[in-house]
Amino acid sequence: MAADITFFLAPDDETAAKTRSSHPGRALTCVNCTGFDPDVAVVDWTAFFDGQILRDAERRDSGKWPRYVAEFLNDGVGVFVVSGKLVTALAAAGPNELRHLASYWGERLVEQNEHELTAAEQLSVVENVARLAGSTDGSGLYCWQW
Repeated sequence: MAADITFFLAPDDETAAKTRSSHPGRALTCVNCTGFDPDVAVVDWTAFFDGQILRDAERRDSGKWPRYVAEFLNDGVGVFVVSGKLVTALAAAGPNELRHLASYWGERLVEQNEHELTAAEQLSVVENVARLAGSTDGSGLYCWQW
């Protein structure tokens, strides 16, 4: 589980990768959160929009894992790209669909024995990341995690 998570907008992979050592900070538009594994979350969110429910082995073997632009090193920091497909789905989702996504994700978190986030916090994360996805305007959506 990541202690510090930041979804952020960047113009390209190179700019996003440079945040690995310094955090996206105030220079880039971002959403900060904590208490979950963001790479697992984006796999689960993608499955939701694909109409699937992935369990542990299915999740691991799904081929939906994000592409890292800055791999994890000994310090535990990594930066990955949120797929264009997921960005489009999040940006297009209405309030009801985002509530359903948050509920679906909450069920996956319970299955993974991750109980850090309340239902309200899950919804807040989903809504905030969806809002960010809706404002990409030519930028990519990335995630920095530690």
